[in-house]
Amino acid sequence: MAKEARKNTDKKTFIPVGIITERDLVNLTANQNNFKDILAKTVMSFPLVSIQENDTLWNAHQIMENQKIRRLVLIDSQGYLVGLVTQNNLIHALDTVEMNITLELLQKTIAEKTQILQQVNEEIQTEVNKRQQVE
Repeated sequence: MAKEARKNTDKKTFIPVGIITERDLVNLTANQNNFKDILAKTVMSFPLVSIQENDTLWNAHQIMENQKIRRLVLIDSQGYLVGLVTQNNLIHALDTVEMNITLELLQKTIAEKTQILQQVNEEIQTEVNKRQQVE
């Protein structure tokens, strides 16, 4: 649901006030409600959870996790509807090729750091042995 508003003269814009989800419709169907008789405002999820269009996908994910919801309304700085962000959007945004490249880079870094630590450990052990012989 959205209230119609005029942002500029050449296009209509909307300020979101609530959302009707698939779950809402399934619940109505399961309760054998007649859709003709039900007003949208009586079943819409409210208060609406929204994020700004310049928020990060990580922030969107965190909000969804914390609020236990699967979609967010995307608004601009003036509160006008820009779109929706869903869990599916987040999944599709993850590029598996890039994740594999990042994973390989992390594994390489870990291997290098492990090798350095082993060398330092050997040097320390050698120094300890020398000092024990001196004593």
